[in-house]
Amino acid sequence: MAGSRESYWILDDEGNPMRFVGTLATWAEWVNANAERIRIGDTRIRRFRVSTIFAGPHFETMIFGPKASGLDLYAVKSNTRAEAEEQHARAVALVRSKL
Repeated sequence: MAGSRESYWILDDEGNPMRFVGTLATWAEWVNANAERIRIGDTRIRRFRVSTIFAGPHFETMIFGPKASGLDLYAVKSNTRAEAEEQHARAVALVRSKL
């Protein structure tokens, strides 16, 4: 139903997940206005990409690259921004160790 209130996830002022109750349109406005805050890391190394984003209610770090590398299924979830930043750095180090 248009305009109905639901529960969504956004980031607080410190960048950690918090529940938000509102309409889908209000949540979508927040997402558009905070696109840079949602992207925690985006690192490209040769044919690989390490991406960490806020995917409410948690953060997700993924490695995209050649299937033959064995890293193409890598995905780790984190509960806080600090954990997400740490996981991103670990994933970048993992990619570099395989080159």
